[in-house]
Amino acid sequence: MFVNVPVALAVFLLAPLAVPESRGTGVPRSLDLTGAATATLGLVFLIYAVSKVPANGWASPATIGLGAAGALILTRFVAVESRSEAPLVPLGVLRERAVVVPNAAITLQSMIGMAWLYALTLYFQDVLGYGPLTAGLLFVPMTLSAVLGAHVAGRLVTIFGVKPTAAGALVLVAAGLLLMASMSEAGALPFVLSGMVVGEFGFMLSNVPLTIAATGGVSEDERGLASGLLNTSMQLGNAIGLAVLATVAAAVASSSEAGGGEAFVGGLRWGLLLCVVIVVIALSVVLLGLSNDTARQKSSA
Repeated sequence: MFVNVPVALAVFLLAPLAVPESRGTGVPRSLDLTGAATATLGLVFLIYAVSKVPANGWASPATIGLGAAGALILTRFVAVESRSEAPLVPLGVLRERAVVVPNAAITLQSMIGMAWLYALTLYFQDVLGYGPLTAGLLFVPMTLSAVLGAHVAGRLVTIFGVKPTAAGALVLVAAGLLLMASMSEAGALPFVLSGMVVGEFGFMLSNVPLTIAATGGVSEDERGLASGLLNTSMQLGNAIGLAVLATVAAAVASSSEAGGGEAFVGGLRWGLLLCVVIVVIALSVVLLGLSNDTARQKSSA
């Protein structure tokens, strides 16, 4: 709150001074305010409802009510966009395979990115008993791996193309998750840390080509729209992934006969294994739905 909001306000106030006007002469000057309002409110209700599932449960009145409200508002958004002369999101874009496939893969990938951070934080602090500072330092190798993965991803996409790079990277994500799932109450910290490094490297390695595919499969004047859809997919994936892992971990831990810390670790372990299943689905989406040649040409351009 006290970091993001002041920075956002500063950017909002300074942007008109630093960024020149770039509106084309043929661009309509009318704003789709109704579309913007319904899209924003619908996503806010939906993401908030899902993000609160760990606290409220899937069947709670708050989750069902907020989720239903979000769905209804988004339905209204679709109706508004279908009649608008200058829609915020032209509905035809959502029927294009070059847009739908990479956004679906990004949503699945984002489910994993938030879920494993949540599981690892609980494991380090609540199971192994490390304080916040030590737990934070344990994430340093993972962060360095992310930097390295992002650095080499562009080169690999240029050499091999989007589809092989993303597919191979998702295999690394799955391998990292399997190593993380070796966690136990007694420790297994070296395996967990190794999984974090391997998994995060694969995560960033897949994120770059999928981002290229999601934004490169549209025309030049639709790049801003593609970026907005990509960000929405990430936010939805983060919220859903956190809710699913927390729900699975809690259900397994409460039903386990082991009890205590081992039951808690078992819940986290099953949550990570579920993430492996999500990776396999994302890999299937990439292999069956992503067009490597088109995306590769876009990235080279």
